[in-house]
Amino acid sequence: AATPSLELQEEQLREQKENLDQKEQELFDEMNDENSDLFFDAYPDAEDDYDNGDVEFYDGQASFVLDQTLNEIAEKRLSLAMEKGYSKSRNTIPGEGTVSDYIKNVLPERKSATFFEMYLWGPEETYDPYDSVMIRMQEKADRKNDKKYSLEYYRRMGIAHENRDGKDYYMVVLER
Repeated sequence: AATPSLELQEEQLREQKENLDQKEQELFDEMNDENSDLFFDAYPDAEDDYDNGDVEFYDGQASFVLDQTLNEIAEKRLSLAMEKGYSKSRNTIPGEGTVSDYIKNVLPERKSATFFEMYLWGPEETYDPYDSVMIRMQEKADRKNDKKYSLEYYRRMGIAHENRDGKDYYMVVLER
């Protein structure tokens, strides 16, 4: 299949943005900017070509695709995590398992994909979920020495946010 034109990709991104609340959008934008920076650090010629308008198609590796299905999964998993708790060390919801377990049941066509999930929360006024994402990814990368704990490894993202009792809660689901 042909890669969609930059114009079509920008239109799709505008439509996707309409589906996110402000805090979800801020986190998505920050993670997307970081992913682009990582890609262009590794491939500086690609950034020069892109900045100069010398490319017809934007390289999908430089940004995340906001996936509505993953958004719905993130929303459901966020609700479950807030209700049942979450094991950060195992990335599991008690009685529900990992995001990969969940996806095998609800999206069997994606069962061979790699997923990484982050449940994040903090005080509404002072919490920066982007910092938490970067710390969590770095902690995992340092312990496991595995590329699947780097943002640039993933291509698709789902995100959900809820504010309750003065705290912001997020669920981020990444897919490759």
